[in-house]
Amino acid sequence: MVPTRYDKQRAASANLGNTKKQKISNAPGNLLYMVLDFGSSIVWNYLGVEGVSNLLKVCSYRISGDFAHNMALNAIGKFCTENKVHLGLGCGCDWMRSLDFVPRSDDTCVQSVPFSVDMNLTILRIPGGAQALLNALVIALKLKKLIPTYPLRGAARFVPVICPLITKENKLCPCSQRDLTRAMNGICQTAGTHYFHDYKRGRGRTIPDYLAQHWNGMEGTSCQYCNNLTEPQRNFMAHCTDVYRPIKAGLKANLQFVRFVPRRRGLYGLPSELRLGGMYDPYEGLAAGITAYGILCGFYQKDGFKGHYY
Repeated sequence: MVPTRYDKQRAASANLGNTKKQKISNAPGNLLYMVLDFGSSIVWNYLGVEGVSNLLKVCSYRISGDFAHNMALNAIGKFCTENKVHLGLGCGCDWMRSLDFVPRSDDTCVQSVPFSVDMNLTILRIPGGAQALLNALVIALKLKKLIPTYPLRGAARFVPVICPLITKENKLCPCSQRDLTRAMNGICQTAGTHYFHDYKRGRGRTIPDYLAQHWNGMEGTSCQYCNNLTEPQRNFMAHCTDVYRPIKAGLKANLQFVRFVPRRRGLYGLPSELRLGGMYDPYEGLAAGITAYGILCGFYQKDGFKGHYY
C-alpha cells in the first residue's frame, strides 16, 4: 500500500516527538539528577553544607524523598562537626533552643567531640523535616557571620536559636500568623502571643545598651535612637552600626514575620540545678523570624553593650 499524505505527516510527528524526548532526557539538568540519585556519593562529598541545601531546594521535585532525606541528614552531621554543635542534646552548644528565654548555661557540656545531631528529633521524622532543618541551620549560620567575630570590649553577646514549629499533628507549621501563634504557644505557654505582640517602646536608657532600645527606630542603615545620642554616647551608635543594624537587616532579608521580643517582666534570676542556692539570668531578648518551612530562626541576646567599643 502506498503511504498517504496523512501517514507521512503522522510518521514525521512521531519521529519529531521521539527526538524531543531524547533531547529532554539528555538535557544537562536531567543528567545531573541521574548522577545525584544513582552515583551521588562522590559528587556530594565535594559539596559544602550550603551547597547541599541549595541543590536540594532546586532539585527536590526530581529526587526521591528518601535520597533527599539522607543527603540532608549527612549535611546536618557535617554542619555539626564544622560548627562544633551538639544538635538536639539540650546543652550549651545546642542551637536548638526553646522559647522560654532560659539559657542552657546550667549544664556540664564542655563542647567535646563527637559533634552530632540527635536522630530522635521529631522534625527528622516528618517528611521533608531534615531538609527544613538544614535550611534553617544554613540561614542561622549566615546570620551569625554578620556579627563581628573580632574581640570587642563590652560588646553585646548573642546565641543562635533554631526552634522547629511543629503542629499537634506532627507536621511543619503553615506560615500564617494564626498557625504560628498556636504552634509557639504549644511549645511554651504564651510564647506565640508574646512573639506577635506589638512592643511599641524599648526599655529606656540603661547602663548596658540592648537591641530592644534600637529595634523600632532602625530602618535599613539608619537608627533614630542613635541619631538622638549625645557626643559622649557615640560608642553606642558605633556598636549599633556594626552589630545591631546588620542583625535586623539580615533577619528581614532571609526570614518572614521578623520580630524582636523583649524578656517578659518578672522573669529574672533562675535557680541553678547544679549549684545549691545559685542563680543565673535568662536571656534579655529574642530577635528572630520564620523560615519558609515554618522554623523559627534567629538569636537570643545574652548581654547588652557595655559602652566600651574600639
